[in-house]
This record gives sequence, C-alpha cells and structure tokens, in this order.
Amino acid sequence: MQIIEYLNTRKIIIITMLKILILCLVTVLAAEKLEFVAIFCRHGARSPLRSYPSLDDKIRWDYGYGELTPSGERQLYLLGRVLRRKYIEDMGFLSKGYDETEIFVRSTPYKRTIMSVKSLLTGLYPSNASLLNTEQMANNKTWMPPMNLTYPKNAIENLNNSALPYNISAIPVKNYLRKEEKVLKMTSCKLYMDYRHEYFNSEKARKTYEQYRGDLEKACRLLGVECKDLKGEDPSLYCDYIVASEFDGKAQKISDEPGLARRMLEFYTQTLLEEVTFNNQIMPKIIMDSFKREIQAQFEAAKAKKGPKLVVYGTHDDLLLGYLHALNFLGDSFKVIEYASHIVFELWKVDNRYKVNVTYNGRNMAYEEESKFYERIEKKGKLDKPCLLYTSPSPRDSCASRMPSSACKKKKKKK
Repeated sequence: MQIIEYLNTRKIIIITMLKILILCLVTVLAAEKLEFVAIFCRHGARSPLRSYPSLDDKIRWDYGYGELTPSGERQLYLLGRVLRRKYIEDMGFLSKGYDETEIFVRSTPYKRTIMSVKSLLTGLYPSNASLLNTEQMANNKTWMPPMNLTYPKNAIENLNNSALPYNISAIPVKNYLRKEEKVLKMTSCKLYMDYRHEYFNSEKARKTYEQYRGDLEKACRLLGVECKDLKGEDPSLYCDYIVASEFDGKAQKISDEPGLARRMLEFYTQTLLEEVTFNNQIMPKIIMDSFKREIQAQFEAAKAKKGPKLVVYGTHDDLLLGYLHALNFLGDSFKVIEYASHIVFELWKVDNRYKVNVTYNGRNMAYEEESKFYERIEKKGKLDKPCLLYTSPSPRDSCASRMPSSACKKKKKKK
C-alpha cells in the first residue's frame, strides 16, 4: 500500500514538473517571435562577362556571356531548399505553399539575377504534382482559344489541371530599369560612379595592381590580350574569365596552374573593397543611405502587419561587400564574395522590443537591438550629397566594365 502511495506521489510530482516545463517553454516561445526576414543574395555562378578570340575555339559558353550557368541555378535552388527547411518546415514562419501576401521578390534587371531568384524560389516552393497526361490534354481542346464562354464553368472544369504542371507557382519578380535602380545596383548613381572612376585613377589602385602584377600578366597571356597599366582601367576583366571558367570546370582548358583563379578572385574582391573605402568613406554612405530607407520601411511595414513576411533581393557582389564593410562585418580573414553569397536580416520581437539578427552565408554576424542596428548603419556618417540618377542608361551598361563611360569609350574607326 505504501509502495502504491509512493508511486502515485512520484507520478504527481513528475506530471507537475512537466507542466511547469511546458509552461516555461510556451512563455519563452511567446516572448520571441520572428516578424520579418530580408535576404540579399548574389547571383549564382555565371559565364564570363565577355569573350576573347584566342579562347573561342577552346571553350564554348552556349548560354551566352554574363549569364547564369546550370551550376549557378543549382546553387540558388539549394539555397532555397535551406530556406524552406528553416522558415517553413522547422519554424512554420511561412505557409507551405506560395502566398502572395507573405513574400515579395525584387531583383536587378539582369538575366543572371532574375534567374537566380527564380531558382531560389523553386527550392523554397518545390513542385509536387504528378505529371500531366499530355495525350489527354492534346485531345482536350477546351484550352484552345477561342473558348466556349456560353458555359464558362464547364469550360474551366474541363481543363482538368492546376495552373502549371507539377504545382509550379508563377511568382512575380519586381525589377526597375537599370538607370532607375538605386537600392540593389548603385551604378545608376552618378555620384557613386564618379568616385569609382576616381579610385581607378588613384595611387592606391596602382599599388594593388603591382601587388598582383605577376598573376595578372599570366591571365593576360592566357587570354591573348595586352596587360594594360591600371591607371584609368579596370583590370578585373582580365581575371573574370579565369574565375568563371574555374567554377564551371573549364579552367583546365586555359591553364593547369593551381590557385590562379583563386588569386584572381582575391584581387578582384580587394579592388572592390578599396573602392568602397576610398575617399573618406563616401561610397559606403551612398550604399547605406538607400539601404537604411529600404530596410527601415520593410521593418515598419512588418510591425504594422501591412507588409510581406519575407523579401528576397537579387543583387551583386559589390553591394554585398559594401554592406559587410559598412556594417563592420569584415574580419581579417575575409578574402572573397563567392557566387550565391547572401546576407539575411531577421527582425525579432522580444518582450515587446525589437531585435535584428544578421547572418552572412549562414554565419552569425550580429544579434542586437533595432536601435543599435540603425546606429551601426549610420556609423559611416550620413550622405550630404544627393545620389543623382543618370537620365540615360548607366555608363556601366555601355561596356562590360565597372568603369564609367569615360574609361571605356569605343575607339573611333579609321576612315
């Protein structure tokens, strides 16, 4: 009898402890709530920006130059699967299927960035429908215009399929004209491009060129071009072909020297970093001025339940590098911005206060009060000059270079 009473007492104690534990967990979960997520991601692996006659017979780029490769598509698709596991399967933050009220997607107007975010969305919302009976659809002419609208309900029912095969969701991607994009691609900003031009004509740029001169000259020989002096030029084009070929498994057709592509990528990233730190930090101010207005507007909309839960931005390496530098996230070991790199900004509500969690390629960079996050943004100072947009297409679009048009003018043909 005493044993039974002891067991009952023990049972009551265990049940009580479990209830307390569950109550504590519920309290903790209720105290922390994810409100909003913004993801800025670089496009996946791409083909080189331009061709070189000496290599046209050795390497074929069937999808064109400066375009997303199959490897690049796969990168972003896998990133989308990672995001699905976290925000849908584990956290339940987003619905299992696409909901237009929950997600907004924006990209620069380049095919490689648009295709990248679409690849990401395919991983975020994968298809699961069975293959359509194509023979049945071929015999069913109700889909062919002009449709019989006398009985529209019957006509629609006879279509007998979802909107797209495999339950694919057609998710819109917002983009602006290149000359109007002032958040994701700063080359439409005249002030930004003026300072970039100034950097390439600086002594600082020349010293970096000298540091990598040996590797750059090797790259030039492999490409069959003359290696020009850095002043006023953008030598990143010399290494771009090597880097793109390395990622796509074609580098062995150019050179068998180990590590050359990696060193070229390090050189390219270093010149980018020097650009954004050049001339009294003006360029970080330009970048962060538009970033703060964009992210603050999204945060406020999320707090008021008037905006999407997730915003995906398709962008480029220079913008990500600018963000990392301006937010003080670049460590001594930082070397390159890889294809498909991404920065994630999460807005959390914690005990009626808001905190921002920042990760870069899955690595935790900061978790701080929202006010501290804004202080971090403004640390480089506020922009005291307007970022005037070009009234015509950006000079960046007139040639495959990071330089203004003054540095990439076409040579006049001899009469």
